[in-house]
Amino acid sequence: MFGGIVDNLANAGGNFLGNLAERLVDMAPGFLTTAISTYANTVIPGSGPIVQAIAGPLVDTAVNFFSQAVDNILLPEASKALQGLDLSGIEGGDFVASLASNFVDGLAAGYDA
Repeated sequence: MFGGIVDNLANAGGNFLGNLAERLVDMAPGFLTTAISTYANTVIPGSGPIVQAIAGPLVDTAVNFFSQAVDNILLPEASKALQGLDLSGIEGGDFVASLASNFVDGLAAGYDA
């Protein structure tokens, strides 16, 4: 019973962090584009809107590429690695491996880009 409760908590924690990461990635293009255009405007006054028009699509594409790489490559590979993890030689090792696997599964579910 204790293991099931802890597994659910690990999954919920991973899901929460995955949702948080997804929200941060959703906000990143606007923040980065604004920061780049503000810096450009301080270097060359009046250049902010031009830089924002050019950098906006590039930053958006880069952030989307990063997000898809995390969702399609990093998280599935982390999940596979944890499923193949054998900690049976360590006291409580299987429990720890199960928690880590549930956490990453929750993270992947929360970070569904």
